[in-house]
Formats: sequence, structure tokens, C-alpha cells
Amino acid sequence: MLVFGLVGHIASGKGTVVEYLKKTHNAIQYRFSKILDDILSRLYLENSRDNQINLAVKLRELHGNDVLARVLASDIKKDNPKLAIVDGIRYKEELEAFRALPDFKLVAVIADEEIRYKRMLLRGEKAGETKTTRKDFTNMHKRPTEIYIDALMQTADVTITNNGSSEELYKQIEGLVTL
Repeated sequence: MLVFGLVGHIASGKGTVVEYLKKTHNAIQYRFSKILDDILSRLYLENSRDNQINLAVKLRELHGNDVLARVLASDIKKDNPKLAIVDGIRYKEELEAFRALPDFKLVAVIADEEIRYKRMLLRGEKAGETKTTRKDFTNMHKRPTEIYIDALMQTADVTITNNGSSEELYKQIEGLVTL
């Protein structure tokens, strides 16, 4: 079993890395936001970035910064996939939970801020994203779930730069699989 944990800022390309590995290497994706989406849906609340952040903050306050990571790590152990991708590690406690898994690699996905902003506007992944101002986008990096990302990226086993073409990105991703 090979496990890649992805860390990167909003719209850096983590989702593209995941989709490529799912398509070309039958990777199984494990997302923190899936847990949050399930809870928000069950509570009949909008699946917005703000609601996800507020819920995640409260869960972490009650049960520790690694609460969601422990769930995903247990799911990975239970499923035992050949290739697992954890999308969006944000806290050192989460990283520690995954570092306990065999063959875990932390992968930083980086891209210039202006490129990421434009991508976010185009994708509209979360409610209200397509209307985000440049200032609001910059301020998103100050949210509680985003402030440790830079420090985590410094500890990455591998860094992928996603400022170029899809082909350039895919070549870097293929390099991961041979680690």
C-alpha cells in the first residue's frame, strides 16, 4: 500500500493530482471534506467553505486536531488500497496520524497565488466561490484551517509545482508513483 497525503493552498491543484491518480493508477481518494459534507448534509446545512471550516474547528476543539485524520487513517487501513490519496492535510497532528501508516509520503502542491485565484473562480467548487473577490481570496489564507499549510509544506517529502501545463503536472505526478 502506498499513501500520498496532499498539502497545498486553495486551488493549488490537489484535486487535479487526485483525479489524475484515480484515472491512471486506480487510486482511492480519502477527503476530510467528505466527512464534513456528510455531516452538513445530514444537518440540512449548505455545503459552503465557511460551514465546513466552522464544523471542522468545533470538531477539532472537542476531539483534537487529528480527529478527522484518525477517521481517514482507519478507513485506509480497513480498505487497504494499493494507492491511497489523502486530500488536504492541514495540521501537524493530522500529518502525524498519517505518518504512522506504512509507505506514507507527504506531497506539497504549490502554485502562484494569482493562478490559484483564477482557478477557484472558474471551478466554483464551494458555494459562493465564483463571486470571491481577490481580497477575500487572500484573506482565506488567514482562516484557522489554512494558517499551518505553509509550515506543513516545508516538511513535504516531495513538492509538485503546478504553474504550467497539464502535461507538465502529469509528468511530475508520474514521478510520485515511482518513489
